[in-house]
Amino acid sequence: MKLSNTALEQFIRCPRQYHQERHEGKRGDPGQGALMGRVVHKTIDKLLKQHKKSGRPDYLDLAEATEIYSEKWTAETGLHDKEKFSQG
Repeated sequence: MKLSNTALEQFIRCPRQYHQERHEGKRGDPGQGALMGRVVHKTIDKLLKQHKKSGRPDYLDLAEATEIYSEKWTAETGLHDKEKFSQG
């Protein structure tokens, strides 16, 4: 069996969590930072793809980026704009 430093630290911190994640495939809540990163990444990816197709080489629209972010946030969390700020 090959063990990484991260896996060993996780086992020392919580053997049950280690077993659930590494052997049963159950993942815990990724946390707000991971969620935000995923939404930002998807937003940038879609924005750049649209930008390439548009033929506007020197222009990125902030309103368009905001709209895409809102769409991705709702898709990831199920929360709409007004809820996203009250939820954190």
